[in-house]
Amino acid sequence: QAGCIVALVMYCLHMDAYYATAVATPKGLMLWPQSPNQFRAGNNDVQHCTRPRSYAYNWTASSEYFFLPTSCRTLTEDEILLSSRNDHEIGFVMHVQDAINWRGVGGQCDEAARKWCRNITGATFQVEDGNCTCFRRDEYFAKNPEEQRISFVHGFEVDFGRGDESDKVGQGSANRVPFFTSSSTKNDEMLTVIRYKDGESLCKVGGSAEWSKSDSQ
Repeated sequence: QAGCIVALVMYCLHMDAYYATAVATPKGLMLWPQSPNQFRAGNNDVQHCTRPRSYAYNWTASSEYFFLPTSCRTLTEDEILLSSRNDHEIGFVMHVQDAINWRGVGGQCDEAARKWCRNITGATFQVEDGNCTCFRRDEYFAKNPEEQRISFVHGFEVDFGRGDESDKVGQGSANRVPFFTSSSTKNDEMLTVIRYKDGESLCKVGGSAEWSKSDSQ
């Protein structure tokens, strides 16, 4: 009988049966942009560069909303990056509508104004009933915005159910609590799984949807 008890204790010690597993939940996410692969980002043989006008669209419900891109352009990192509202999201420019619409009255519609407008590439200067306008519309795509790269770090939080330790955050380890002590930590590999918004479908990034800690370093 004593032998059975010893064997049972040894088995429990070996299997870590005295540990209670705590479920980790996401905690903290920070994103920042990285320079893209220059060869792929500079590829001109894509439809939004070779046939940008094929994306023209005129919304019949309002004349203010029409789209007529005429080219694609390489934007600098500062130009293509949108200001993010927080550390959890990041945005890139895909389509640009740039317009100049200047209006003048009376003496403002002189030769200097006409010359200024004509020096703006693609602008037109019109005079009517003592008023004048200088208008230019420039619409284009950002070249290959999908090739922009994003780096991120994320962590997780484990609620130990002990009150004072519920806010502890670990990165790259799994925390488990023994029944007979206040807390304990056991290091383990964290697996990052990237999914679509539905929370189920795997989303491959860089050829894989699952990344171990060593893969991402």
